[in-house]
Amino acid sequence: MYQANELTHYDKCSVTRMMDIIRPKWTMEIILELLVSQTGSLAFSDFEKLIRGINPRILSTRLHALVRKGIIEKFIPDPSTPKKVRYRLSDKGLEFTNIFLHMRSWAIKYLDVDEQCKNNRCRHMMVIQSKLLDLKLPQAMMEYIGSH
Repeated sequence: MYQANELTHYDKCSVTRMMDIIRPKWTMEIILELLVSQTGSLAFSDFEKLIRGINPRILSTRLHALVRKGIIEKFIPDPSTPKKVRYRLSDKGLEFTNIFLHMRSWAIKYLDVDEQCKNNRCRHMMVIQSKLLDLKLPQAMMEYIGSH
């Protein structure tokens, strides 16, 4: 039974463990860009173009951490050109779609956000909706996404 004077062991706390993954600056942007990637993967230079203001050293650090945590996978599409490394979401990383959609829903409800974002007209939501339609999700899920 829980006792009021017990301290939380944050190193084992589920919320803290999740925040350790998404807290570092640019991490969610990296995951988001992989979620909406038309090809399912991105090269280092793609991230630099898509995420304005990200420092290459920080990008490298974040990518390495996400690979280490199993959120993204690093791969070489053509072994004859080993320097052409790409990144894609792992199965674990693909589940960030749900997290992203819930965070977005909360932000639209409580924060001042761009009108295009509110109306699902931002690049990210248009791609996510398109991908979800391709997956033939139940109508109830599509209505939920459309209303949030």
